[in-house]
Amino acid sequence: NFVAVYSDITSIKENEERLEELAHFDQLTGLPNRLLFHDRLRSSMARARRQKSYLVVMYVDLDGFKAVNDTLGHEAGDQLLVRAATHLRASIRDDDTAARLGGDEFALLFNGLSSTEHVRMLAQRVIENLTLTVETEAEPLAVTASVGVALYVGDSSSEEQLLERADQAMYQAKRQGKQRYCLSKACFKHETEQALSG
Repeated sequence: NFVAVYSDITSIKENEERLEELAHFDQLTGLPNRLLFHDRLRSSMARARRQKSYLVVMYVDLDGFKAVNDTLGHEAGDQLLVRAATHLRASIRDDDTAARLGGDEFALLFNGLSSTEHVRMLAQRVIENLTLTVETEAEPLAVTASVGVALYVGDSSSEEQLLERADQAMYQAKRQGKQRYCLSKACFKHETEQALSG
């Protein structure tokens, strides 16, 4: 009887852990999903207010993802998303978060940053890590990233407002020519890192 009860409890625990994983992690990439990202962002914003530090949210969209999907099919697109997730993990520190929000959109959360120069370096690293090539029978497809950056300095913004600012900055980066990041009104091209008018 004891063995049966122990086995049942173990099985219940495993099922609870699996449900927790399904609720908070993207099944394709293994990254945190939108729900878990919002939870972590909310906690980080509260900590930033207490510690009078600031944090950064980056909204990342893959340039060229649709061409991979259309040319090579959804399986190749899924493989590209997994590859991008691996590269995003390499772009962050242990206490930061990389999440898949859906489709080819990702979000990054960087805690406790001390300067805007550090923000620029991180954005450049993300773009470099997501400059990928996908081989095809014809010619290789280039995949890059457009990144929108939003700073949180302890103001009264909600996590939704912060994400929205990062999302808008990402769309601004796409409009400016892709493979760049935008922070507020200034956009920076990856290769030259020169400010472009926004």
